[in-house]
Amino acid sequence: MFSLQKTDSFNMRPTHEQDLFDLSRLPVTDIATKNTENLIGSVSIPVGMTIIRFIINDTEYERIVPLATYEGALVASINRGAKAISESNGARVMVEKRGVTRAPVFSCQNQAEAKKLALWLEKTPEVLEAVTRTTSAHTHYLSHHSWIR
Repeated sequence: MFSLQKTDSFNMRPTHEQDLFDLSRLPVTDIATKNTENLIGSVSIPVGMTIIRFIINDTEYERIVPLATYEGALVASINRGAKAISESNGARVMVEKRGVTRAPVFSCQNQAEAKKLALWLEKTPEVLEAVTRTTSAHTHYLSHHSWIR
């Protein structure tokens, strides 16, 4: 059976001496009160959990979802959202497109300079495309939109 050995508060390494869900060696009170709701273990960062109920093609499913995060409010927010959806007879969702959006931010001296930059980027999208290629082999420039605030 896989288990963990504590080397410091959040750094764990596998051993065969301790059960995976044995929290006796973790500072559980600190973690549970400061970082994560519904703590069930640690994998280098705190792990909480939520129960998600969903229906696919008229078949109902229920899954326990572990959530590893340093953002303590995230687990509670997901739990509240799941509860609200369940208590309101669910939600219907349709995925039209999958993808990730990256949004670079440019800081300008004033709105006039920001407008000049936005116009230049509209005329020279190849600059953003070239920069994108240097960032990651998995990232591809498709388009951009400018917002000035």
